[in-house]
Amino acid sequence: MSKNKLNNIILNIKENFNETEVLQVIQKNFTNFVFFDINNKEQHIYELAEGYSYDSYKKSIFKGKKQIKFTKKESLFLELLLKNSSRVVTYAEFSNHIWIDNFMTDCSIRSLVKNLRKKLPFTCIENYSGIGYKLF
Repeated sequence: MSKNKLNNIILNIKENFNETEVLQVIQKNFTNFVFFDINNKEQHIYELAEGYSYDSYKKSIFKGKKQIKFTKKESLFLELLLKNSSRVVTYAEFSNHIWIDNFMTDCSIRSLVKNLRKKLPFTCIENYSGIGYKLF
């Protein structure tokens, strides 16, 4: 798709729909989604389903104004999944990105995912046995 065609589609959406209407349609038809601001070169706020958002600067998830804090490793794990939401992130990538100077054990990554799932509003982390994890 050409840049001009994409700009025309975006302009048409902006002219004919307000932001609330667009969000309602997306939330009604998709269970998990991430919004990216195409004007923002470095994404740091990720809109998740059910009114939750993740702020990578604050290393927290928000439900409205309520803040849910994460450990450093939980934040790194979630950010890696968000930045690669279209594919499975391998165990090797998690090891290189999160456990830089330490050895990542099966137990350590399972424990991290278990704790993250308790904090997230929906089951959004899918395990691909022997490969890694993916957001769905």
